Amino acid sequence: LLEVFESIIPGAESGAGKSQYHYVVIDFLARRKSGELRSGGDALEAQWIKREQLPEFKVSESACKVIAKAFEQRRS
Repeated sequence: LLEVFESIIPGAESGAGKSQYHYVVIDFLARRKSGELRSGGDALEAQWIKREQLPEFKVSESACKVIAKAFEQRRS
């Protein structure tokens, strides 16, 4: 387990305590046992990159932090 992120987007009736969206993202570090990398229904494409290539992609600051953490744990 690398990180757990939570984001709550208030709804139009936020005064009523209701949310429009509630996201929980759980990031794991895993190792590929077999098969080829391919995108799923949530992405148009997928690719393996080197750590120094990360700035070439439009990735949020929080995603960059968890990716850096994964690279560090992978080395140990």
